Amino acid sequence: MWAWAIAAPIGFMLMIFVLAWLEETIIFPVDRAAQITKALERSAPDEVEGLVARMLAGVVPSRRAS
Repeated sequence: MWAWAIAAPIGFMLMIFVLAWLEETIIFPVDRAAQITKALERSAPDEVEGLVARMLAGVVPSRRAS
């Protein structure tokens, strides 16, 4: 009986952490890909490089000048 009183909240918190991790690793990249696709479809060819660089700035580590 006491085991359920302790295990239930721990299991619930574990489930929340697993769902948050799944959202971050699966759903967020899919949303970002959809945003990039929309931006590329509506922009002119000369704007594409700047748009992609801004959208991926948070994901790709910054490049160092050689």
